[in-house]
Amino acid sequence: MVTAPLMSSAVNIDLPKVSATPINQDSEPLKVQVNAEGKVFLQDEPIELADLIVKLQAIAKDQKDRRIFVRGDRTNTYARMLEVMATIIQGGFTKVALMTDPSGASGTAVPARPPGR
Repeated sequence: MVTAPLMSSAVNIDLPKVSATPINQDSEPLKVQVNAEGKVFLQDEPIELADLIVKLQAIAKDQKDRRIFVRGDRTNTYARMLEVMATIIQGGFTKVALMTDPSGASGTAVPARPPGR
């Protein structure tokens, strides 16, 4: 498990807490967030899950290796978080990480692996 500095956001998310080590960041990652009600946000703007991939592709300029950090409120269901992450991975993005909060200090990025990799 690896960590990334906590990303500031306008969306109120209560991240799960874990312990991990920092990762190097070479560029600003895109952020997808799921609030306590299960609503999805892209870069702090609300978005329907069905529109997420098209918008991500437009922002990333079809760079499928662009880093995407997914933050989800700890009250979300496992199924909802998997639905969001699976949507991103099925869209072809290869660098998707789930954010957590180690001891409340900074965000943790846990890489997700596309199926078969």
